[in-house]
Amino acid sequence: MRFVVRALRMMRRAPMKPGITPMKRTAFARADRIEAREVTKLAVKEPKQRMRKCAVKACRKAFPPRSISHKACGPECAQELVRLEKARTDRKERQVGLIKLKPRKWWLAKAKKAMHLYVRTRDEGKQCCSCDTILVRIGRIGGDYDAGHLRTVGSAKHLEFDPRNVWGQCKYCNDRLHGNEREYERRLRLREGDAMVDGLMADNDERHYKIPDFQAIEAHYKKKLKDLKAAAA
Repeated sequence: MRFVVRALRMMRRAPMKPGITPMKRTAFARADRIEAREVTKLAVKEPKQRMRKCAVKACRKAFPPRSISHKACGPECAQELVRLEKARTDRKERQVGLIKLKPRKWWLAKAKKAMHLYVRTRDEGKQCCSCDTILVRIGRIGGDYDAGHLRTVGSAKHLEFDPRNVWGQCKYCNDRLHGNEREYERRLRLREGDAMVDGLMADNDERHYKIPDFQAIEAHYKKKLKDLKAAAA
């Protein structure tokens, strides 16, 4: 430090050659430039005004929103949004009303579709319940294989939605061999055990399904299918 102070004193005393800027003055100028640059970096910039496009598709004009819920650029567009929202609500209510008017067989078909889709997905890659055919999807018209019933729907309507009674079955056994019941029962006993099959064959308790029951069955098997796909992913 003493050496620096001594050198500065000598430079002050020594005459400067023409055209040379003193070191001290140059150092101060550099410090001023650095300070000015830092001040510029720290200067607070004015925030840009956030713009939003009008929610009306026919308008889409940009405007500065007053709040998160402000979606229209003006009174006319606001009235149009209210009209569209009312029309959307009316359409939903009308759809709900139409669904409530659907007959029982419509809900039965939806429940059946959901259950059979789950059974076919669950048994994909496995053997047919009544022969050695491997159940695979190849995109054939009408489906590659079915969800077959051991006790047919015609003879045991009450077991139509009983999971013990529905398994993946190839088209040949289900259609050409009319379910191939003897082989179906023999193989099911080997797969699930005699106790389960005996209980199924002895089950003659009537089930009286109503529309809420079909809705519950559909929701149940849709959830099981979703969980099955999530576990396989």
